[in-house]
Amino acid sequence: MGSLPTALQLYSVRDHMETDVAGTLKRVKDIGYDAVEVAGLCGLDATEYKRLCDDARLRPVSMHVMIEEVTGNPNGAISAAKTLGVDYVVVPCMSGDWVENAQALDTAGARMRAAGLTLCYHNHDMEMAELDGKRVFDIVFEQARPENLATQIDTAWVQIGGADPVALLGQYAGRCPTVHVKDYVEIPDGHEFVPVGEGCMDWPAVLEAAEAAGARWFIVEQDTWGDADSIECARTSAAFLARC
Repeated sequence: MGSLPTALQLYSVRDHMETDVAGTLKRVKDIGYDAVEVAGLCGLDATEYKRLCDDARLRPVSMHVMIEEVTGNPNGAISAAKTLGVDYVVVPCMSGDWVENAQALDTAGARMRAAGLTLCYHNHDMEMAELDGKRVFDIVFEQARPENLATQIDTAWVQIGGADPVALLGQYAGRCPTVHVKDYVEIPDGHEFVPVGEGCMDWPAVLEAAEAAGARWFIVEQDTWGDADSIECARTSAAFLARC
């Protein structure tokens, strides 16, 4: 599946995960994925969740954890990450003061690093906006040391926010171990997410830039899927990347 290993962000199939965790994980394996990024434990403890991943022959490589837990209960986040066997703990979003939050992530990232984990921050479009003449994304990553906070560049949200994902990957080369692979089409009132390869993203350029920047994992994510089946959307994305 492409030149880098690919995982599925399980938020992409959350409607199925809400009703059948074990069965959904097995379907994710069947449609072409060998690894997943965890988006919440679906009411299970980390040990049981890991068992279900093992039963489905899926490797958890990363997990999304809210900033409140990462900064307020780092030992709990570390324990869950170690039980799941992930390499990356990713904060998916944050609100409030960007500088204060980034500094808190720097401190938490040092704790994660001491435990053998890498803390990352996942962007949306709002981080492409400017604050006092500087891009918010850059403010965040200037406040945290590279060894304590890596990026998880969501390529579609970068482009939706008006920035160039290829340029951003180049700017943060060496600091982006995982990259979110996401596609969309423009519609009159904004955008609509679609399977990878069916939208407006320049995938040859983006995937090449991600590899050049040192990415270790491509992580497929589709935030919404309209009337389609989320599993089938994930299957389409996997098939596209397999051809790249």
